[in-house]
Amino acid sequence: MRLKRDFSLHWKNYLILFLVVELSLEVAVIPLFNAWTSLLLNLGAIPYLSYTNALSLVTSHPYITLGLLLELIILIICVFGQFALILNGVVLIRQDEFSFRAILKNTARQLRQLDPLGIFFFAGYFLLIVPFSGIFFSSASPPGDQVVHFPHVRPRPPHPGRAGGHHPLPLLVGV
Repeated sequence: MRLKRDFSLHWKNYLILFLVVELSLEVAVIPLFNAWTSLLLNLGAIPYLSYTNALSLVTSHPYITLGLLLELIILIICVFGQFALILNGVVLIRQDEFSFRAILKNTARQLRQLDPLGIFFFAGYFLLIVPFSGIFFSSASPPGDQVVHFPHVRPRPPHPGRAGGHHPLPLLVGV
């Protein structure tokens, strides 16, 4: 009951916290990582990055591999930072001391105290959790999906609210 009351009192702060974190990821962090990866792949004239070309990448492009590993370490630190930022925000909201200055100060302190063992531990956690998240947040349909046409079915008359009478959700079947 206390959690429900706490949330109802501070829902705006929770919303602001999560929106600011999500928008900063979408607008700044993710594009920077995408640009860095694209730059590294373009410098090495590597068309794509996958498990199938990982060994040749390591053997024929060692500097690109080091750049990608550095990017992975920085990504793990950023994920830790995001985790710490949200956790600090929730703690400060529950203590009625919500301010982005305090959240950023606490998160920066935690990032400065992060040692290689902590990075290694969080990397293991991160690399263990991320593959399993695809089970819950992915589509079961294969990439070659197409709209199925049923020639033996008579079309329905157009619905007055829809342009052309087509249903907004076509049946998708993998081919």
